[in-house]
Amino acid sequence: MSLLRNLLSHKVFTNILANQSGFLVTVVVSLLLSPFVVHSLGDARYGIWSLIVSFTGHYGLLAFGLQGSVVRYISHSVALKDYHKASGYMSIAFACLAVTAVLCIGIGYGLSGSVSSFFNFPPPAGDDAGTAFFLVSLTAAATFLSAVFQCNLFAHQKFALMNGIGVAGTLFRAVMTVILLKAGYGILGLALLGLGISVFLGLLQVWASFRYCNLVSIRLSGLKPSNFRELISFGSKSFLFTLSSTLVYQCDLLVIGRFLSAELITIYSLAATLVTYLVQCVSVTNNAMTPHATGIFARDGLDGLSGFYGKTAYLMYMFGGLVFAGCFVLGPSFYQLWVGEGYAESGKLLYILLFPQFFATGYGVCHICMSALGTPGWIAVFAFGEGLLNLILSILLVRPFGLFGVAAATLIPQIFHRAIIGPAYCSRRLGFGSGTYLGAVAWGIFIAGIGTGAGLWVSNVLPPETWFRFCINVLAILLTCGAFAFTIFRMKQRRPHTATMREVE
Repeated sequence: MSLLRNLLSHKVFTNILANQSGFLVTVVVSLLLSPFVVHSLGDARYGIWSLIVSFTGHYGLLAFGLQGSVVRYISHSVALKDYHKASGYMSIAFACLAVTAVLCIGIGYGLSGSVSSFFNFPPPAGDDAGTAFFLVSLTAAATFLSAVFQCNLFAHQKFALMNGIGVAGTLFRAVMTVILLKAGYGILGLALLGLGISVFLGLLQVWASFRYCNLVSIRLSGLKPSNFRELISFGSKSFLFTLSSTLVYQCDLLVIGRFLSAELITIYSLAATLVTYLVQCVSVTNNAMTPHATGIFARDGLDGLSGFYGKTAYLMYMFGGLVFAGCFVLGPSFYQLWVGEGYAESGKLLYILLFPQFFATGYGVCHICMSALGTPGWIAVFAFGEGLLNLILSILLVRPFGLFGVAAATLIPQIFHRAIIGPAYCSRRLGFGSGTYLGAVAWGIFIAGIGTGAGLWVSNVLPPETWFRFCINVLAILLTCGAFAFTIFRMKQRRPHTATMREVE
C-alpha cells in the first residue's frame, strides 16, 4: 500500500480505494444474486429483462456528453478556485439534463407498446415487457435529473461519500430483489424497484451536493450562452465516447435479440458479465483519477500531465495482466460453479471477449489525459469508429456464426483502436515516444504470462471444482502476480530518472 501511495498522490490513492471498495460490494452482491435472478425468472424472462436494460442504456446518448463535460469544467474551475464559473457550468448542465429527462419519458411511453412485437418476445414471458420498459425509462429520467449533483460531488472528489450512498442502495436493492422475486412479481417488480431506488438515491445526491459542495450550486445567473457553448463543445467529444460505449456494450444484446432468441441473450449476457465487471472496475479507478488529472493540467500544464501518464499507465496495464490471467484460467470453472453446468458455453465466449480488455485497461489512462486536456479530438473519433464497426460486424456475423460471431465483432475493432491507433495518437499528443507505451504494455504482458502460468499449474494440482478450491486458485494467481508487481514497483522507485517516474506533486 505504501508503494502505491508513493507512486500516486495520497488523495488519488484514497479516492481509488473508496471507489474500489464500493465496486467490490456491488460485484459481490451481484455475483451472489445473479444465479437466483436467472433461475427465478427463467432464461426467456431474464433475457428479456437484460435486453430492456440494454435498450434503455441508449438513453445516455440523449445527454450528448454533458455529464463528462460538466465534470471536466467544474474540476478545472474548482482547481483554480473559480466557484462562480463552476456554478455557471452546473446551472446550464441541469437545465439541459432536465430536458433530457423529459425526452426519456416521452420515448419510453411511445415505444412501450411495440417492444414485445419488435423483438418477437414469446408469450407469456413477454407480456410485461412494455410496462417494464416504460418504468425503466422513468428510472433513466430520474437519474438524469440528479446527474448534475452527482457530477458536482465527482468534481470535488467526494468519492467516499458517493460510494457510501451507492453501497446502501446496492444492499437495499439486493434484499428487495429477493423479496419481490419470491413473491412472484417478476420483471415488473424489478423495474419498480429500480425506479424507487433511483429516486431515493438521487435525492441523497442532491442533499450531499448542497451540504458538502455548496460553493458550487445552481444559479439563474449561470445560464449564460458562453457556458453552454463550452459544455457543448467538449460534450460533443464526450458524446462520441458515450456512443462508442453504447454501440460496443449495449448493441450486442439487441442484435442477438433481433436475429436469434431471448434464451441466447441470457447465454451471451452471462458471458459478458466478467468483462462488464472488468470495464466497471477500470472505470471507477479512472473516475477517481480524472478530476485529479484535470487539476494537474490546470496547475502544471502538459509536462505535468505527461508525468501523470508515465506514473499510472504501467500500473493499469499490470492490473490488466492480472485480471486477464485470472479470467483466462478460471473463467469456465467460474461459470459452472456460479450458474450451473448448462451455462458452460458462456465460459467459452468469455475468451473472445476478454482478450481486448487487457489493452482497454491501460488505454483508459490515455482517455483520462485527453479529457484533462479538454481536447479529446481524434480519440473520440477513433472510439466512435470502433463502436460503429462493432455494430456492423455484429449484424454481418450473427447469422453465420451465432454468438461467437457477435463476440468476434467486439474483439476486432477494440484491438485495432485500443492497442494500436489510440495509444499512438496519445503518445504524440502528450509529447513522449512510443517507448513509454510499449514499456507499459510489456510489463502488463509479463504479469499476464506469470499469472497464467501459475494459475494453470495450481489448477492442475488442485482443480477448481468447488468454491473453496476456486478461491485457492484465485489466491495463488493474486499472490504470484502481486509478488512480481511489488518487485517492479521497487525497481521503478529506484530509477527516478526515467520519464515514467517524474513527480507531479
